[in-house]
Amino acid sequence: MAPNISQTIGPDVLAILSQQTGLSQQELLARLSRKLPHAIDKYTPDGHIPT
Repeated sequence: MAPNISQTIGPDVLAILSQQTGLSQQELLARLSRKLPHAIDKYTPDGHIPT
């Protein structure tokens, strides 16, 4: 999943996030890979965006 996140975010945004957080790009991608699925599930109950 990390390569997909990297492609989606793009190298420029990834570099900025890495700079702002102090995390390496690899660590940032690893954390996003773990956290994003849970965040998406939480904010799209039953697979739908709430109105």
